[in-house]
Amino acid sequence: MCLSEAACVVEVDGDSAVVDLRGAHRRVPLVMLTFAGEVITPGDWLLLHTGLAVARISATEAAEVNAIRHQGDVHA
Repeated sequence: MCLSEAACVVEVDGDSAVVDLRGAHRRVPLVMLTFAGEVITPGDWLLLHTGLAVARISATEAAEVNAIRHQGDVHA
């Protein structure tokens, strides 16, 4: 099963963005959002699924997604 994650946009370059995903920077395609007319800017939160940005979400929604996503994580 694939689970979505929330990540914060650090920089935007055309149809892709660099996001902060739990401290790691990753480049993700924005094509699904830009095709739909969304304008993505640094500081926006994105819902990522299988490496693609599929939705812009609020910071509150991002916190909820990440809390659910990481409920089972065990930290030493």
